[in-house]
Amino acid sequence: MFSLSWIIATLTLMGSFIFPGTQVYQNIDVALLADVNSAEELTFVILKAETDSIASGTLVPKGKPVNPPIRVGAGKNCIVDLVQTYSVTGTLSGTFEIDYRILVYGPCGVPPGTYKEEWIAYGTFEGKINETPASGKFSYVAHSKVSGEVEGHMVFDQGINGELEIKGNFKDRKLSYKGWVD
Repeated sequence: MFSLSWIIATLTLMGSFIFPGTQVYQNIDVALLADVNSAEELTFVILKAETDSIASGTLVPKGKPVNPPIRVGAGKNCIVDLVQTYSVTGTLSGTFEIDYRILVYGPCGVPPGTYKEEWIAYGTFEGKINETPASGKFSYVAHSKVSGEVEGHMVFDQGINGELEIKGNFKDRKLSYKGWVD
């Protein structure tokens, strides 16, 4: 009679993982090896690991929105729909085109930064990553304080993998990004 004493499974761990040393891995494929007759710890073997490309730089609006913003009153608040193009410099160099839906916690028609805002958006990137041609799509969520301070999170998922934290003050007409891409 044949007895199977080892379990072998392959799985993908999504996210960032730090293993002994200083290497950071993204989206790791691992093999799980375990002797079912043993009380010893499980063993993980890295089969494939994609290393990060640390990304940082700035994005600056290219003039006015692509089309005049559409504003719709929503009670005491305002919903703004607009598309804005940005010049991107740093690890990513090229252009972002971002299609926004913005909830302004105040009436329509006030200057940006007058009231707290919540942004949800999607967009495209065309350009280069570390001088290698690249293009991709992303989703982006952010909030803006009354002072104009912006904090956001961008996730690439088509054509490019990566996550960027977006910060700055849009009174400066420039935001910074930091994160990873591959």
